[in-house]
Amino acid sequence: MPRLYRCAAATAALLRVPALAVLLAALGVVASLVTTSPARADESVPFTDSAAKGHLGFCDAAGHQITSGSLTEVPFVLRAVSSEPTPAGYTVGAGAKATLFAFLPMQGVDPGDWTGQALTGAAFFSNPQHPMTEATVLDPTLQSFTRKVTVLWHNLIQLRMYIGAPGKPLYQSSYPTAVIEVTGSTWHVVRGGAVDCTSGRTKPVEELALPRSRFVSASASIAASRSADAASHSRAQTGPSGATGGASSGTRSGSPTPQAHSTSTLSPGALGTTAVDDASNAASTGGAAAQGQRAAAGKSDSSSGSSVPTVLLGGFAVIVLVGAVIWRVRSRRSSA
Repeated sequence: MPRLYRCAAATAALLRVPALAVLLAALGVVASLVTTSPARADESVPFTDSAAKGHLGFCDAAGHQITSGSLTEVPFVLRAVSSEPTPAGYTVGAGAKATLFAFLPMQGVDPGDWTGQALTGAAFFSNPQHPMTEATVLDPTLQSFTRKVTVLWHNLIQLRMYIGAPGKPLYQSSYPTAVIEVTGSTWHVVRGGAVDCTSGRTKPVEELALPRSRFVSASASIAASRSADAASHSRAQTGPSGATGGASSGTRSGSPTPQAHSTSTLSPGALGTTAVDDASNAASTGGAAAQGQRAAAGKSDSSSGSSVPTVLLGGFAVIVLVGAVIWRVRSRRSSA
C-alpha cells in the first residue's frame, strides 16, 4: 500500500492534482471491476425485444428461486413468477391465467415471429401484482423444445409469460421474459431477476380438469425412467470383472427422487377466479421464413461482456506503471 501511494503521488505531481485523488481514482477502478463484472452476464444476449417488460424468476418445490437446471427435468421448473402486474382487463376475478412459453431467438427475425412452444398449461394465480404459473408432471421438458431445433442462436432460449382470460385473447402486447443459455444437457439464466416465490398461490388448470390418477401414473413413469437411467449408468461404470468404477447405484446426482405431484385444495373460487378456460395453452409458431432463418443461424460463445473488465484492468495497470516510472526517475535524480 505505501508503494502504491508513492506511485499515486508521483502521478499526481505530473498531473498537478492531489495524490489522494489519484489513489482514490485507482481504487475506484478496481472496485468497479469487482462489482460490475458479475452483472454483465446479460450482455451476452445479442437481441432486444421491444415487447419485453419486466422479468421472470423460477422456483423449485421448496419455494426457493433457482437459476439453473437440467433439460430433462420434469417439469422444467415448478413455478415461474413475473415481476410485472397483470395487464388491464385481465383481472384475477375474471379468471385470468398465466402460461409459460419458450421461444427460439432467430437472428434477423422480429421477436413477434419467433417459433414458440408452451412449457406449462395455463394456471390460475392469486396475486395480480405478480402473476405466476405452475407446471405439473404432465408438462413437457425443456429438451422437448430444444430437440425440435437444429441450431440455437448463441445457445439461447427466451421464456415469456402470457396472460389469458375467458373470452379474451392471450395478451402479447407486452410480457415478462427471461433468457436462458443451454450448455450440454443443462440450462442457466443469463437474463432475469429476483422474485418472491411465495408471493402468491397457483392452481394449474390441468389439476382441475384431469383425474389425479393421470398425475400418479406420470410420476411413476418418471421414477421408472430415472431408475433405469441410474442402473444403466452404474453398469457402464462396472468393469468386466465386476469391480465398480466408483459410481453409486442410487439415483443420479442432481436428480432428486421424483414425488407424486401434490394437488392443493385451492379451488378457482379461492383464487378469486370464476371460470376454467384452457384457451391459453396454444403456442405461437413462426412461418416458413422463420424456419429458414433458424437453419441459417450460427452458434456462438456468450463472451461479449468479457472485454470490458480487461480494458479497466489494463487502464489501472497503466496508471500504476506510469507512476512507478516517474517515482523511480525522481528518486535517482534526488540521490544524484
